[in-house]
Amino acid sequence: MRPKRARMTKAAEFPPLAVVDPAQDRQQRLNALNQEVEKLNQRLVDWSFVIPDYKYSNMGKSLENVLKLAAEKKVAGARRQARTSGKR
Repeated sequence: MRPKRARMTKAAEFPPLAVVDPAQDRQQRLNALNQEVEKLNQRLVDWSFVIPDYKYSNMGKSLENVLKLAAEKKVAGARRQARTSGKR
């Protein structure tokens, strides 16, 4: 019985472009991304997006501030529930 020879696939024969030429790979990816952005811009040019005030108010805040506010609301809600559950 003959031993099986390993077959080389195309992937093994030719290393990825990112390995061979990182600058060219980056440029190709940027070009593809820019084409996608252009397609989306053409499709969405006449769209208007409306977001609720509660979401808009958080856009300018840092992540730390948003999380701090969420934690404060959670604590306040727990206190409120503890007060109301004791009255029953």
